[in-house]
Amino acid sequence: MGTIIKYGVWVITLLLVTSCIEPYRPELDKTQSEYILVVEGLITNEPGSFRISLSRSVPVDTTLSYLPESGAYVYISDDLGNLYEFYEDAPGDYKSIDENARAYSDREYQLFITDSQGNDYESSLVQMEPTPDIKRVYWNEVTKDIFSDNEVHEEKGINIYVESEEVAGETNYYKWDFTETWKIEMPDYVTVLKMFGPPVQVLVNLPPEKQHCWVTWPSENILLKSLAGQETEKVDSLLVMQIPEKGQRLHFRYSIEVRQYCLDQEMYNFWNSIKEFNEDIGSMYDHMPYAVFGNITCCNDDNVSVLGYFDAAEIKKKRIFIDQYDHQLPTRNVYEDCVYSFSPNDNPFASGVYALNSFCADCRNYGTSVKPDFWDE
Repeated sequence: MGTIIKYGVWVITLLLVTSCIEPYRPELDKTQSEYILVVEGLITNEPGSFRISLSRSVPVDTTLSYLPESGAYVYISDDLGNLYEFYEDAPGDYKSIDENARAYSDREYQLFITDSQGNDYESSLVQMEPTPDIKRVYWNEVTKDIFSDNEVHEEKGINIYVESEEVAGETNYYKWDFTETWKIEMPDYVTVLKMFGPPVQVLVNLPPEKQHCWVTWPSENILLKSLAGQETEKVDSLLVMQIPEKGQRLHFRYSIEVRQYCLDQEMYNFWNSIKEFNEDIGSMYDHMPYAVFGNITCCNDDNVSVLGYFDAAEIKKKRIFIDQYDHQLPTRNVYEDCVYSFSPNDNPFASGVYALNSFCADCRNYGTSVKPDFWDE
């Protein structure tokens, strides 16, 4: 998963949030830079194996970026006595043995972990919150003013929005994530620089698996919305994604799948703290760093801390496609900067040699040549 880790380094030195006017430079002792267990777990109503990610926090005085926790024992139980045992599918990634597992709204679930050091952890009981359907995912072409080089420039792009259906009830706290996929293609002709004479256009002769590929990219920002205390009972026109002009995403065909799920207040507060922490860690001028503890505790040692969360959620999702002819934005092919060089052969009756960077000869350097199941065109 790696979801929490990429939102910023876990800083475990202070538990208070306060303003400061000088940049904060923490001085860490050994106890403050211990490697704390980080848990990331979300089970949903979608059938398939449950997954739990375990890692260790990365102290600010090291160069490590990710430290998976291997050799742990993991299982989930529900209030009906069902057990879901896990095995380690990859370092730090644990997968339920039951490949058809799914969460149900009328059950409560609890996560149990024994780490590689023999410490036992358990989560609080969680229950799946009902999630309304996504009414639509849509996009608009936009123009905004950008200030650079002491001048104001217009920048065009596409904004993608999500709207939820209106549902009466206790649905107040929302979270979204998304996955982008776009197609890239090698051009039919490329520019070749010859040792003698002007550049020429040469037909590319590559197998299909090197010429047509798809890039998939997960969301990196935390998208949240609270309707608590508001009169409305639906989410209207929430900005999900901004795509600037002159990029490769919209050059051929682009797709985005938006996933929506609802949280209880405790889990919303947890993710909102992570979001605020992520927005503040750039220079640490605005707030002191702080630890964000979730709903998991160590059972056999009160002095052992644990970070992260375990939750159950009903997911609703919707996918849209944007073709190159659907918009008026200038785009660019990822291969526009690729230039071949040509070395002539000393033998006048033999052809020369074309030389190029591997990234310009095989689209699999950018993505996969296996077309996604959902892709149609």
